[in-house]
Amino acid sequence: MTVKLTQHESQTMLPIPDSIIPKSDRYTVFQTPDGAILFLPQDGSNKS
Repeated sequence: MTVKLTQHESQTMLPIPDSIIPKSDRYTVFQTPDGAILFLPQDGSNKS
């Protein structure tokens, strides 16, 4: 799987490591100056 990072007029396609498997299609990718953050929402089933 890949994600597309868009910043201003440029775009970059980055691969997501095979060890990260989003269980939901509702994930968000944040681009930072140092890289990217993949945010996976919790489904709420692991409440403590």
